[in-house]
Amino acid sequence: MSPLLNKHSVISHEALLAIAHMPTRSLSALVSHEFWGSLIDPDFMRIAVLLAKKSYDEGGCPIGAVIVDKTTRQIVGKGHNTLVQEDHPYNHGETSAIRDAGRIDFSNTTIYTSLSPCDVCATLIYMRGFNRVVVGDVTNASGNEALLRSKGVQVDILEDNLGIDLYARYRAKKPDQDLEDWQGLAAVSKGTTRKINTNLRCESTTKKLTARLSTPILICKTPRIRQPDSKSSSIKGIITKLLNGYLHSRRKYCVI
Repeated sequence: MSPLLNKHSVISHEALLAIAHMPTRSLSALVSHEFWGSLIDPDFMRIAVLLAKKSYDEGGCPIGAVIVDKTTRQIVGKGHNTLVQEDHPYNHGETSAIRDAGRIDFSNTTIYTSLSPCDVCATLIYMRGFNRVVVGDVTNASGNEALLRSKGVQVDILEDNLGIDLYARYRAKKPDQDLEDWQGLAAVSKGTTRKINTNLRCESTTKKLTARLSTPILICKTPRIRQPDSKSSSIKGIITKLLNGYLHSRRKYCVI
């Protein structure tokens, strides 16, 4: 059976959602080489954001990440924060994606993360040999971009409004969980005020952010969509059925 997402398929919200939820090892049954080749940075970032939304819907921290092979353009690892779901104190979006990818050479990959990486994740990114990271949100948190650049990692800022709004909503709703994820329960017990992104929060314009980060900021309102044709008219229903089947058979899988 040929993959459901092929060169005739629409790059739609439903298609990207199916990719986000499908276990990585099963993606070859869903996505063709031609479809992978048609995806660009905003599409991969949106998949990372959809993984963040999956975590949020499960009661967790909304941070997702995707690792893409630069040659094949295929996703080789993806995941989301599992602080709550797995009772795991340091399995953040980036570490979850790296664990999912396994023992591979990361130097020929790009990691897309829905939120600026913390100290642990930034260190892991350069220690595992990544040479490019794309960050989807420096509005709610930032600070390690300069560190990564000093280690020779290319850092590109590609803000996704859906991810920015999601994280801001989560932080307002669960400030203690947000603090725990960044600084641990000790900080919550002490009533510590998180100091991530103190300077950036008072800057309201993209122009000021660009000047501070020395990197052009792209605002990703939505991935671009190809117009459907007759062969892709039923893809939404097919993907929905396939996805529902996986979710039914695997009621809980935090490592995707």
